[in-house]
Amino acid sequence: MSDDARIFHVNVNCSDLAASRAFYVERAGLTEGVRTTPEGVQPGAAFGLDRARWDAWILVGDAGFGGGAIDLLEWQEPPPAGAAPGPSDPGFAAVGIAVAPGRPTGTVRDPDGVLVELVAGSPTGLAYVRVACTDLDRSRAFYATLGFRAATTDTDTVLDAPGGGPVQLVLGPAGDAESASRPAHTIGIWRTALLVGGLDAEIARLRAAGVPFLSDAQSMAMGPGLPELRFACCRGPDHEVIELIEQPS
Repeated sequence: MSDDARIFHVNVNCSDLAASRAFYVERAGLTEGVRTTPEGVQPGAAFGLDRARWDAWILVGDAGFGGGAIDLLEWQEPPPAGAAPGPSDPGFAAVGIAVAPGRPTGTVRDPDGVLVELVAGSPTGLAYVRVACTDLDRSRAFYATLGFRAATTDTDTVLDAPGGGPVQLVLGPAGDAESASRPAHTIGIWRTALLVGGLDAEIARLRAAGVPFLSDAQSMAMGPGLPELRFACCRGPDHEVIELIEQPS
C-alpha cells in the first residue's frame, strides 16, 4: 500500500439520513463536511450490486477531511436492508469517536443500532474502527499485507494505516457466529476507505497476494459539483470491506 495511505472514512449505512445525521452531529459533535447525492442510478459493480444510488453526508471532526470522516449513507437503489450486526458478530463492530471535554463518553447506539464508542480526546472526530475477528492471526496478516502496522510495541491489535494518521484500526475477538458476506446496502458499518496513489498497481499487488476484490477499479459520480471518484473494494478475512480510493488529482 502507498506509504502515505491513511484511513479516509468509515461508511455507516443508515435507514433515515436526517435522524442519523442529527445523532452524529448533536451527540458525537461531528460537523457536515459535504453531501454526496448522485443525480441518477449508476452501475453498482464496485459495491457488488446491479445498481447504485444514495444520499449521504460526509461528517468530519475538528481536523476536517484530514482527520478522517464518517460516510453516513442512506441507500436509495437498492433501499436499505437488514440490521446492524451485534458487537461480537464478525466484521466491522463499532466506530470510535473522540469527543470534546464536557460531552458524555461511553458506548451508545445510533438510531439504527450501530455501536458508537464515544471517548475523550482531541482533536474531536473519528478515532478508530473496531473489527471483530474470528481468527486474530489471520486478520493481522491480512492488514499487514495492506501495509498496516502495530501502533505501539505493547500490542499488535491496534493498527496504524500505512501513512499513519489519527484514525486507527482495532482488532478484537469475535463471538461464535460464523463470518458472512453482507450486501453493500445493509444497515451498519460496511466499509472503511483509504486514499491511495496508483490504484491499479495496488489492486494488482493485492490480487497477487490473494486478496479478493468485488470488481476492477470503477469510476462513479459523487453528486453535483463534486469530482468523480475512482476506487475498488476488497474483502478482509471476516468479509469486512476495505475500499481503496485513488487520490484525486
